[in-house]
Amino acid sequence: MVPRHGLRGRAGRLPAPVLSTTTHVFALRRFTSSRIQWKKEISLRKSIKPFAPRSSHATTPKSITNDLETADAIFRSRKTSLLACGIVALGMGVYVSTMLTSCWLSSGRQGPEPATDACAPGQIAVFTEESARRFDEYLDGSEWMMGITSLRQKLAAEASGHVLEVAMGTGRNLPFYNWSHVVQQPKSAPTNDQKKGITTPAPILSFTGVDISKEMLTVALDKVSEAVPDLKGVAPSIETQQLTQDGHSVFSYLSGRLRFFRSDVHIFVPAPIQGTAETAKYDTVVQTFGLCSVRDPEKVVRTLASMVKPNTGKIILIEHGRGSWGIVNGLLDRSAPAHFQKYGCWWNRDIAEIVHNAAQSTPGLEVVKIERPYLTQLGTTLWIELRVKNTC
Repeated sequence: MVPRHGLRGRAGRLPAPVLSTTTHVFALRRFTSSRIQWKKEISLRKSIKPFAPRSSHATTPKSITNDLETADAIFRSRKTSLLACGIVALGMGVYVSTMLTSCWLSSGRQGPEPATDACAPGQIAVFTEESARRFDEYLDGSEWMMGITSLRQKLAAEASGHVLEVAMGTGRNLPFYNWSHVVQQPKSAPTNDQKKGITTPAPILSFTGVDISKEMLTVALDKVSEAVPDLKGVAPSIETQQLTQDGHSVFSYLSGRLRFFRSDVHIFVPAPIQGTAETAKYDTVVQTFGLCSVRDPEKVVRTLASMVKPNTGKIILIEHGRGSWGIVNGLLDRSAPAHFQKYGCWWNRDIAEIVHNAAQSTPGLEVVKIERPYLTQLGTTLWIELRVKNTC
């Protein structure tokens, strides 16, 4: 027989099959509940729009694009001023660096102190023909970059009639003159334009160049064959080579319509080919970077005034000297002795003051214009126009 408590076993627990079934029931309930909860979470997640990382970044490119478009619009609207500022900054950097280099070079040299009267005695630096050529080649790049070449072109375009160029140096203006009428034989008959009453710029009828340096003038003469039509590619033929009564060399081409004098402007300036020295005057008198090198710049200005036709003639000068900024003038003063020893040029002279003083002491001489054309040169380059009124 089986005892009454045999169904519960010795421990008083339900038999194993009954316990296992109950456990499975509770486990199934928990599994079902968890599955239902899991399905609800899945359903909830599907109902919510997934997080898109691109959405946050989508506004950034748009913002950047707007900023770029705004910057581009600003640049387009202010392009000219921005580019001008860049060019000015570049030019100022080059100019100041040149000044600093000259100051550094002058610190190791012994030379005269800058004159307090801004008119220290000038003298011509000792050039050989080879060093004059190297000097001329050196100026090609620097003058183009600093805008001097364009000023030379402008000056040559203003020249007309019988032209005198003083302190012509190595002839850096020669390529820019219009030589067509100088080469042609003079004609007495009027041209078709004159018959029709058409006003055209007056041509250059003759040209006289003067410089004190034989070496500089030799370089200038070598340029004639390339600068003057009909002489290009051939050796220039010197028609006459003589000495004036003052002992100055004369090189003449094209029956005297093109002449070059080796002469000191303080002593002798030739008259134009027509008329006599007492009555003949030039229509245009030009000079580039000459007042910095002569002994008496005010006297030279007065001499130029005596060589130009009153009322109708004009004097045009391109010069360099003291600028508009005190710091620049200080650099010029410091480097002036070394620059003078090397090039024979006092680049710290007050050119504007020299010209005004000459005008005050010369009857009829008037200052028409004094401009400082390039901001990048900090006011050290001057364009000067003068004229003489008949005082009779």
